[in-house]
Amino acid sequence: MMVLLVIVVGMAMEERFFCKFLCPMGGVFSLIPTIPFFGIHKSKNTCLGGCSACERSCPMSIELEDDSNLETNDRCIQCQKCLNVCPKQNNHVKVAGLRGNEIWWTIIRALILLDVFWMVGII
Repeated sequence: MMVLLVIVVGMAMEERFFCKFLCPMGGVFSLIPTIPFFGIHKSKNTCLGGCSACERSCPMSIELEDDSNLETNDRCIQCQKCLNVCPKQNNHVKVAGLRGNEIWWTIIRALILLDVFWMVGII
């Protein structure tokens, strides 16, 4: 009963509570950014001071990692909303020259995700 109460209160207080904490697809989608070259990063040294447009547009309320940091945020659901809002176009994936929202890059990520589904036995 107490767990149900915590979930109901959490859903009322936290935006996208189900997506962040309960959705099983969130766990699957969180596998993609853990591959180092799929995670979205930004060049903090060229960011506008106090801008934080990418953090405000993120439905998961995460802060993008700096280019110098090799870690990726496993809560990222790869919605790519942060890629288009940056006034200086600082946000990108770790592969040099790619922003991360190119159609062929999205197809590659989808194929890798389908391969993971196949290996796990979902398809």
